[in-house]
Formats: sequence, C-alpha cells, structure tokens
Amino acid sequence: MKAAVNSIGFIMGFSPRKANLVFYIPGAVGKQPTLLKLGKHKTGKGCLYVNKLEEIDITVLKEIITNGLGK
Repeated sequence: MKAAVNSIGFIMGFSPRKANLVFYIPGAVGKQPTLLKLGKHKTGKGCLYVNKLEEIDITVLKEIITNGLGK
C-alpha cells in the first residue's frame, strides 16, 4: 500500500542577483498586457528580470504577482 503524499509546488520566488533582481512567477510572466505598463524589464520563461526597482512601477509589479498567485 502506498501512502498518500500531499505536496505544494513552487508558487513564487525572488533572487537578488548581482546584475539584476529576478522574480520567478510561473504562469504570470508571458504575454500579459500588464507588462507593458511595468517599466524597464526583461522576461524569460517564468522569470521577470528588473535591474533596479526605481525603473519599474511597484503597483504594476504587485498586480503581476497577484495575477500569478491566482488571486
């Protein structure tokens, strides 16, 4: 008999790198119209790269994160 295993996958992550700040938001980064309002950024597969917080609109970032969390 196998035991039931409940697991929670990766929800969101953040990594302050030397070159930039990386937000890992699976399912939220892509062709969101919201990204056009964010400011200076780059995207990768599930990743949002920001050089400096001063270069983006924090309110828009909060909206992107909230959308990624499904709330």
